[in-house]
Amino acid sequence: MSDGSLSQDEIDALLQGTDTIEVESAGGPAASPLSEAERATLQEMLRGVTESQGSNLSILTGKSVTIGDPVVRVRTPTDLAADAPEDLVDVRVDLTDGLRGEHSYLLSRESAAAIASLMMGQQGAELDEASLSAVAEAITQITGTAATAIGNQIGRLIKTAPPDLRQ
Repeated sequence: MSDGSLSQDEIDALLQGTDTIEVESAGGPAASPLSEAERATLQEMLRGVTESQGSNLSILTGKSVTIGDPVVRVRTPTDLAADAPEDLVDVRVDLTDGLRGEHSYLLSRESAAAIASLMMGQQGAELDEASLSAVAEAITQITGTAATAIGNQIGRLIKTAPPDLRQ
């Protein structure tokens, strides 16, 4: 809808938890569910979050960690899966209170191994149970930082679930 309101079909889709919603714009074709202003606001909020996450990882690993500027893109689950590398480690840390939603970090196996190496103070860590646990701990720490930063910005206490690792 052109006035920013949700149609009954869109509300029903949200309540049913469907993966994608097509929003008709005034021009006819499906548009992004985020306006340019909303996308820019989210990107700016995430910029502050990634700075905190980089600082936290620096403390955890004893190394200087810088996380690049976030990029916000709206993607369907199908498009995301099609573009993702085949070998991924998915560390899921869902938001459970104050803000609810699914939250995953998708890491290449190489990135996961690098994080595990830093966390464990070893070079060339293999992705075994111990190193995956170290990756989950790192992600838990940066997710906690992100939840705190976002919570401060929106005025709510945000809680997260324990990490769920999938590979």
